[in-house]
Amino acid sequence: MRTLTGWMDDFNLQVLMDPRISVALVLLASTAASSFGAGWSFADGDGYRDVLLDGKPVLRHMNAWDPARRNDTFKPYTHVFAFGGKTLLTKGPGGKFTHHRGAFIGWNKSEFDGKSFDFWHCKNVERRHSKYVTAEEKANGEEAVMVSVTDWPTPEGKTVISEKQTVTSRLLAPGKLQLDFAFELTAPNGPVKLNGDPQHAGFHYRAAEEVERHEKDTRYIRPEGAKDKKSDIWADCAWVVCDFTVEQKRYSVMHMSAPGNPEPSVYSTRAYGRFGNFFTTDVKPGMPLKLNFRLLVEDEATAAKEVWPARYAEWVSKGAK
Repeated sequence: MRTLTGWMDDFNLQVLMDPRISVALVLLASTAASSFGAGWSFADGDGYRDVLLDGKPVLRHMNAWDPARRNDTFKPYTHVFAFGGKTLLTKGPGGKFTHHRGAFIGWNKSEFDGKSFDFWHCKNVERRHSKYVTAEEKANGEEAVMVSVTDWPTPEGKTVISEKQTVTSRLLAPGKLQLDFAFELTAPNGPVKLNGDPQHAGFHYRAAEEVERHEKDTRYIRPEGAKDKKSDIWADCAWVVCDFTVEQKRYSVMHMSAPGNPEPSVYSTRAYGRFGNFFTTDVKPGMPLKLNFRLLVEDEATAAKEVWPARYAEWVSKGAK
C-alpha cells in the first residue's frame, strides 16, 4: 500500500515535470506575495520615518537631531506627500519662515519654572525626538498608526513638556486622505503655561514653499459665522480649509479642531499657506493635556462649500473629543 508520503513524492515529481503546473504555481506565489505587501507599512530612513501605502510614502516624520545641522533639525515635524508619493505638500527648513515645517505643534511662550521658552521658533532651545512607541503602533490593510515621543527640554536639559503624538492615516477614497493627530502633553517637572499668540503657537500646517508664489490662487473656506478678528485671525471657527496649488495641481487641506480641545480658540490663516488652531492652557503634573485634530487632504479641490460643514459634523457625531 502506498503511503501518503509516497503519493506526495509522486505529485511533486509530476509538478516539476509539467511546465503548465509549474508556471501556475509561480504565478500564484507571485500574486500572494503582492497581496501580502499591499496596504500600510513603515520604513525607517536616515533622520526620518515614513508611513507608506502600497510602498509609496504618505507621511514622513522628521526625527533627526544633530547639533552640526541645528537649523535643519531643531524640532521634529511631519511631512505630507501628494498622492503618488513623490511631491511634498508641506514645507521643510529654509524659505519663508524656516521654523514653519510640515504639520507641527508648539507654543512660543511656554512658561515653566519662572521662565518663558520658545518651542515654536526654537532659537535657544530644541525639541528632540525620543522614541517610537512600537507596542502601540500598527500598519495593516486599513490604516497606519504611528506613535512618537518628543521631549521639550530647557537648555539645561530639564524636560518642560513630554509630547506623545499619535497619527492615524486612512485612505478614504482615491485622492482623499484622512489624518488624525492625537497629542498627549505631560509636564513631568512642574506646571507649564502654554502661552503665545495665534501666529506662533498651537497645531499648524504649512503648505509647500511653492504656495507662497501662488498666494493669489490660494483661498480659505471657513464656517459660516466665523468672526474676523483682523490679522488673519478667526474666532468662532472650529475648522478651516486651505485650497492651494503645488506643481500646477490643486489640493485642499481641511484642518479641524475637536470640541474637547481648550477654549476659547482661534484659527490663524496666511495666504502663503500656514494655518492652524491656537489657544492658551495649563498643563499640570499628573494631568496630561489631550488634544485631537483631523486633517483631510484631497487631490483636486472640488468639494462644494456646503460639504465642509458636513465633514466636521460627521467627525463630531462619530465621537471626536
